[in-house]
Amino acid sequence: MKFQTIFLDIGRVLVGLDYEPALTTLSDLNGLSPNQITDRLNNHSGILDYEKGWLTTEEFFQQIKDLLAIDVSLEAFEKIWESSLVVDEEGSMGLLSSGLFQQLREHHRVIALSNTNEMQFGYLLRVHPLIREFDDYVLSYQVGHLKPDPEIYRIALQKSGASPEGSLLVDDLVKNIQGAERAGMKGLVFRGESKLREELEELGILTADP
Repeated sequence: MKFQTIFLDIGRVLVGLDYEPALTTLSDLNGLSPNQITDRLNNHSGILDYEKGWLTTEEFFQQIKDLLAIDVSLEAFEKIWESSLVVDEEGSMGLLSSGLFQQLREHHRVIALSNTNEMQFGYLLRVHPLIREFDDYVLSYQVGHLKPDPEIYRIALQKSGASPEGSLLVDDLVKNIQGAERAGMKGLVFRGESKLREELEELGILTADP
């Protein structure tokens, strides 16, 4: 099987996620514990709506501001929301490094396929050089669907012109890989760069180092 197109997730593949700084800042603002804040956010549909692009950044900000009873500007809130993203360009956290990313791009189209939102993706475009080097993007907030909704895989294949059997998705969540496989794509669950290299060599996408 020859793969022409590699779809890459972003969160926990290219970019680390650490919610503690944001939760600590929010806790300082409203006096709720981090667990209370997490419970409120997890039970609020606005986050998923925002990631589907159903809410503008301003609408989402107002919802969260009311939900968490915080009195901050949109600019300050953006900094809080973005603080959960950890850039790891060289793979020191076990994420996909710039070196491997560039190796993949030598002989394949590499396309972002990510559940994300306008605020966080805009931030990553500014601070993470690799994010600007994808050949194309299929982002939940731009296409109105979240993985593992079958529609987002259909859109990804249609937009890229890729065949399902010539496409590979690398994602950290099993359910998203299962969604890709139901769409006829090959999927690899991301478990760190070294493991991914082994799996890519087995598929013939990378050549093993001599």
